[in-house]
Amino acid sequence: MKGKLKLWPIVLGAFSLGVLVGFLASKGSEEPERTPSEKLEKEGDFSSSFMERLPARMEELGIRRELVSETDEGVAVVKVADDLSPLVVNLEITRLVKELGGKVFRAVEYEDGRVRMDVGTSEGPTDVVLLLPSPGVHRRTGKIAIIVDDFGYQDDKLVRGFCELPREVALSVLPFRKRTARIAEELCKSGHEVLLHLPMEPYKANPGKGAIYVRMSDEEIERKVKEALSQVPCAVGVDNHMGSKATEDRRVMRVILKVLRRRGLFFVDSRTSARSVGYEVALEMGVRAAERTKFLDVVEKREAIVRTLRELADAAAEKGAAVGICHAKPLTLKVLKEELPRLEKMGFSLVPVSQVVSTVRVARGL
Repeated sequence: MKGKLKLWPIVLGAFSLGVLVGFLASKGSEEPERTPSEKLEKEGDFSSSFMERLPARMEELGIRRELVSETDEGVAVVKVADDLSPLVVNLEITRLVKELGGKVFRAVEYEDGRVRMDVGTSEGPTDVVLLLPSPGVHRRTGKIAIIVDDFGYQDDKLVRGFCELPREVALSVLPFRKRTARIAEELCKSGHEVLLHLPMEPYKANPGKGAIYVRMSDEEIERKVKEALSQVPCAVGVDNHMGSKATEDRRVMRVILKVLRRRGLFFVDSRTSARSVGYEVALEMGVRAAERTKFLDVVEKREAIVRTLRELADAAAEKGAAVGICHAKPLTLKVLKEELPRLEKMGFSLVPVSQVVSTVRVARGL
């Protein structure tokens, strides 16, 4: 390769992770002398495992699989998006190499920005990776807003766990539940945006105390909304609990939204009915609003929640922003703690729900 080059320095911050970047060959522990055939077998195992796992590892950084290729000479080529530092990619590859029991023998940056990495086993280098800065290549990005519903009955430990999530995650409280007052007070001090999870009439099931029913007069609906809001004094917005029937009624929605407009609150339509008019009426009235893109934990299994989070990210990449709604349950908390950092690592932005509400119509959720 032509052009001047320089060896990358060791990144001190990565040392604690067991990652060395730059020209470094660790001595390691003494190993028994291997026969030539044993050496070839070990090197082959490492090389095949490394090349097999590299595309998936790059996807964790938001680098699509089609941006990772292999030349006829066996060189792995990674096209690095213009919003991602090659150093970050270098560190991720180094972690992969270490996990496979190998080492990085050198990492060289050329004048044109390309980076060559020589990796292999303790016997010596087996593979070359070339990182190519690629102007015009972008990662799939978008804004993701998360709302956690149904607070009002959980124990203190679970509530504290959700409060430890990133501050961008919104927490929505049911009124008139056994622990509503205590939980609302805790959430209001947490730094998260807090919403009122307003119970509304569904076609089936019991929405609980304080619910809005279509049979109610305008005056009664207005009074019920104000009473519910008094239960969550720091609420910056409202989303509906159930409400498949009530959200289809324009009169009911206009009365509710009139209260929110006076108080400067926004509305998120949970879309428990495909025929909901909540979002549409909010825009007509000039109330800041958004609508749910995905319910994240309808199926209470880890793999299902992870899958819907990735689908939410796909929607955010396609539309620019997406809203996910989930529920205050232990498994949901565990998955959010694990997966939200991964989505951010891929290039997605976790934002407060107040940043995705608008008085202008945006693309409809999925």
